Amino acid sequence: MFTNKLKALIVLLKRWHRDNFEDMDNRIKKFKEEIKKIDDKVSAGSYDGTMEARRKALVTCYAKWYVRKKMHWKQMSRSQHARDIDKNTRYFHNLASARRRNNRIDSLVLDGRLVRNHARIKTAIMGFYNELYRQEHAPLIGIRDGLVKQITEEKAAVLEEMPLTRKYERQCGIVSPVKLQKNAISDATSSGETQSAFVKGRKIHDGALIACETVHWLKLRKKEAAIVKLDFQKAYERVRWSFVDIVLQKMGIRLRWRTWVKECVTTASMSVLINGSPTKPFKMERGLRQGDPLSPFLFVLVVDILHRMVGEAVRNGRISPLLVGRDNIELSHLQFADDTILFCPHETETLLNNKRLLRVLS
Repeated sequence: MFTNKLKALIVLLKRWHRDNFEDMDNRIKKFKEEIKKIDDKVSAGSYDGTMEARRKALVTCYAKWYVRKKMHWKQMSRSQHARDIDKNTRYFHNLASARRRNNRIDSLVLDGRLVRNHARIKTAIMGFYNELYRQEHAPLIGIRDGLVKQITEEKAAVLEEMPLTRKYERQCGIVSPVKLQKNAISDATSSGETQSAFVKGRKIHDGALIACETVHWLKLRKKEAAIVKLDFQKAYERVRWSFVDIVLQKMGIRLRWRTWVKECVTTASMSVLINGSPTKPFKMERGLRQGDPLSPFLFVLVVDILHRMVGEAVRNGRISPLLVGRDNIELSHLQFADDTILFCPHETETLLNNKRLLRVLS
């Protein structure tokens, strides 16, 4: 009985679909032709009230069928998206063309003037990125001994083993030098307990979970606290190569391995793709390339200095941590790669000391 009802429903749905969506292009075309005929008659001087009413009706029908066509193809695109997104089909090419049109830069405001010349737009964008990756003169920065956690001599020696003797070569066959160094630094080093991104054995959601639970606890207990969300502007792009080398040196990593890392980082050049046309390559003077498998781990080591500085300020009593839960767990900060959240009591002195600490790091 149920099967028979479904079959009858299918027949009705097919009829409904035929009446409402079949041959939409021809119907829209006919309405456009009829509207054009009326417009031609009006241009020729033949016009009356009946013709005006007919034109309004045709325009209404034309708009209705156009909306139906738009809705139909919107639904069709969703149904085909998962199936055809990576296939070399007309649907794929239409998606790629639409994305290219949306990402195209047709004009740019330079010095208060609207510029449409492609060559000037290209030069301006290239200049922006060239300036972004240019290292301005800055005094040498030193890190006090003991601030950075050092690795053991055994781990330092393991980092300098030849690739053919590494377990990654035996397990995976041919491995790129960059990936080899990434795996080595991941095994040899350890970041602070507040860092939840790109650290072996931790998940990036751990930090977000702790932050949410802390805010929830503060609301339930109706306690006052200061929570500061830090987002470093262009964090990866502004990392100084000299600072990376100093951090690795203070960690106890030997010169040979630091030289390998330096070659991977400092030999990069960059070209900006603008409207499908690449600019001339230019050399980078600072920054870590996003997408490079080595970059996240080096960046975590760099921002780990902030974790060490905050921890020392807490131990020295210059910054008061937030006491959370019945056991009064100390919480001063959480880190998610290049994002940091500071937690502290609602005290002016603690907030000012946090600000001074961030100025030193910048």
